[in-house]
Formats: sequence, structure tokens, C-alpha cells
Amino acid sequence: MRTILLIFTTTVFAAAASIAPPRSFSGGWQAKGEGQHFPADRLYEYMDGAAELFLEMGCRQLQVQNYQRKEEELSLEIFEMVDLPAANGIFLWQPGETNSLKNPPVPGKFNPYQISFHANRYFVRISNFSGDSSLFAAMLTLSRVIYRQIAPTGSFDLSRYLPQQGRIAGSLRVVRGPISARLFLGCAVDLSFLKLGRNAFAVAARYRAPAETWRMNVFYQTEQQAKEIFNSILVQAGTSATSRHSTRIFFPPFNMTVSLQGNRLNLTFTKITKKANKPVIR
Repeated sequence: MRTILLIFTTTVFAAAASIAPPRSFSGGWQAKGEGQHFPADRLYEYMDGAAELFLEMGCRQLQVQNYQRKEEELSLEIFEMVDLPAANGIFLWQPGETNSLKNPPVPGKFNPYQISFHANRYFVRISNFSGDSSLFAAMLTLSRVIYRQIAPTGSFDLSRYLPQQGRIAGSLRVVRGPISARLFLGCAVDLSFLKLGRNAFAVAARYRAPAETWRMNVFYQTEQQAKEIFNSILVQAGTSATSRHSTRIFFPPFNMTVSLQGNRLNLTFTKITKKANKPVIR
């Protein structure tokens, strides 16, 4: 397991250069004007308040191209992310149920207004602002055009890193910083001690049984990094037994259980019903 993050963050850069939006595609669709390019430090110019989560996940750049056929219009957005977890992560944070775009054969979300999918380190979104369902075929055609430019990386299924039993459908997420942590846990909590970011990410999901809980598996590049973070948690909580591999901590408004497993920390958050005299991380 300790090689998971290294694989994600190194092999993806062997993929092809940035995807080039086509100037036209079948069905009489033509590019409307020149495309726009937004590096990470200019993403706010395009997305304003919605940029924060994309940047936290790890957005390197965005390409935007609009298309026109007579009075009809489509918009293409290609987000180049830093790695596979980033692309998968921002996809999972999009509204809607995850289905399969069978052609291209990737996980996707779609409705009359939008198709989105992720492949390799790219997150792609194609929008039809009119909501005209007759344009769905054109949106799918454009999806195929873009997908063919993306170098394959094999299967990537985050769901296998968390147990299926008791998991709330559609709750799987990637957490990589304070914004996604707040959205996932439903409240502002300081998880800075986990050192999430470019070199560490969490696969997270909500569960109903045996009680409502929030689970996170945090992946680090090495076992040593995971061990150092775990030991620092014990120290902050006033627990000196650094040889322990599991501990329970009062972490308002949760009870938090943390265990060490190779290059991974497994965390479970359970809402507290009354205050208890337990170790606290602040």
C-alpha cells in the first residue's frame, strides 16, 4: 500500500501534454472564438468563488472552449489536475449521481445540462446551458473526442479503500485540505495535523451503521511519514505511548479514533453526545 501515492503522483506525468480542444467536431459544431487558458493562479478570474475547492484538490490549469452550431451552443472545460486523486477528487465533489459513460468507458455524471467525467489527471466538463435534451448526443460526441486524447492509466477505484458495508451511497469523497474537510464533516474542524495537501490525500465516506460515522483513510508517500504524523497526534493529545498503533481522542464535536497501518492513517469520526474527559487535539 505504501507505493500507492508514489504511483499516483509520478507516473501520471508521463502522460501526454495538455489536451487540445478541437476547432470542430462532427455534427457541424465549430469553435466559437478563441479558447481561453487559465493557469492555477488565474483560476479565480473564471470561477470566482468556486475556484477554492479546485485549487485545494490540485488544479494546474483550465482550458475553456465554446462551440456553436447555428443558434445552439456548448461549453467545454478541461481541468488539468496534478494527479489521479485530484482529478477523481474534484469529480466526486460535483453534484449528481455517478454513472458510467460507456463510450468513453469512464465514470461520469450527466443530465440534460451537463456531462462530466475524469480520466488520468484530467477532469472534463461539457455544458449545455439551454437544457435542450436533443444536444446530449453532441455533448457525448465531444466527450469521446476529448477522451481519445487522454493517455490511459488503468483502473482507479477509490471505493476499494473503504469498506462497503454501511456506507451511505454517493458519499465517497477525496479530502485534501480545510475546504474539503469542512464540506465532508459538515463543520469547520482543524485537520492541519494530518498534513493534507500535495503529498497526502484522504479517501473519505460517511456510514450509517452501527452509528453515523465519517471515515477517512489518509495516504502518505512513505510509512515513516505516516508514523511521524501518528506519533505527533499522540503527543498533541497528551499520550506518550508512541508505540501504540491505535488511539481514541476527544476531538470536538467528534470522538476520533486513529490507527496506523503502513503508509496510511485510518480515522473514524463519531458525533459526541456528551462531553467526556478524554485526550483532546486542539
